[in-house]
Amino acid sequence: MLAVFSEELAKLRSFIVHYAKKGDLLYPLLKVKYDISGPSQVMWTVDDEIRDTLGELKRELSEKSKGVRALRNTGEDLDDEEEEYSRSKAEIAESILNSFFLKNYLAVRNRMEEMIYKEENILFPMCALQFQKEEWIQIYFDSKDYDACFSVENASWKEAEETGNTPEKWRAVEGAGEAEREKGRKEASEEHSGDVHNAELPQGAGKMLEDLLRRVESLEGKSGNSGESSSASDGEIIMPGGHLKRNELIAMLNTLPVEITFVDKDNINRFFNEGPKVFKRPQMAIDREVFSCHPPKVEPMVRMIIGNFRDGKEDEVPIWMEKGGKPFLVRYMAVRDKEQNYVGTLEAVTDMTEVKEHFRQYFKSHPEEL
Repeated sequence: MLAVFSEELAKLRSFIVHYAKKGDLLYPLLKVKYDISGPSQVMWTVDDEIRDTLGELKRELSEKSKGVRALRNTGEDLDDEEEEYSRSKAEIAESILNSFFLKNYLAVRNRMEEMIYKEENILFPMCALQFQKEEWIQIYFDSKDYDACFSVENASWKEAEETGNTPEKWRAVEGAGEAEREKGRKEASEEHSGDVHNAELPQGAGKMLEDLLRRVESLEGKSGNSGESSSASDGEIIMPGGHLKRNELIAMLNTLPVEITFVDKDNINRFFNEGPKVFKRPQMAIDREVFSCHPPKVEPMVRMIIGNFRDGKEDEVPIWMEKGGKPFLVRYMAVRDKEQNYVGTLEAVTDMTEVKEHFRQYFKSHPEEL
């Protein structure tokens, strides 16, 4: 019975990848761009509660499995041991059937089925109605960073593959679209007399669009003289500690054995380093407020940490956690300039598996130091 429950629970936990995709790729976009906060406030919270319950069930089942394994090592005579093992195993199985374990298991199964109904009848139709093609293309590429759920791999989207993964272009399109939407909102709210084509762009919208387009041109190496050398188009970034070409800086940041996120002083996600990540960071989150990228139950903690950094109350907050059976150290650090002005927050995620193993071996050889 334990083996059956363990196998079934492992299958259910595959949904965690699915819930992570929704939390990273769908809920924030609905909330931030389309001002639809219901899914992020309600469904995201339920997703997290389901994840927590599945984790609790896994831990409880693991404890009961340890109890069964311990029965195998009593040191008694074989016949007596087998009899005691069978009797105790039956007692453990009966305790599962009569415990909160089964009740919680059936309850979480029911909540997951209800969530599937809400996804198919509310969330997905809402996304299909609101999202633009450029957004679906970016979702398509960002979703490739996630593990398969129930061995279902992403289907290939020919049009998206031909377009290519160009988040800089996507953000420029987003900026241009937002400028147009803002213009439309202003025109609709004003009483006109005369030609509507004489209406001016909202304050700052033209500059925002110009900056975005310039960024795209620069990243594509098209700004300035098209015949410039590759070294000139790469550009050199002069810093107090030296100077690096743009491509060197990118390669160096991507080589660091740390997942890096930088959030500026206005709480906007500005940078992620590239490469495989334990904590997924979709490109769509760039230029989006950091709070929108966290589920409702976590958002207050993120606001408190950043608020304390901004007010100078703290400089670093380390958090130890386990994910996928591995230990991780997540460090949130206040970034300040030479004048100690707050300029942003840096998040650094480090896999501590090697460190854990190092100290395990060390204290195994030096038990007197424990």
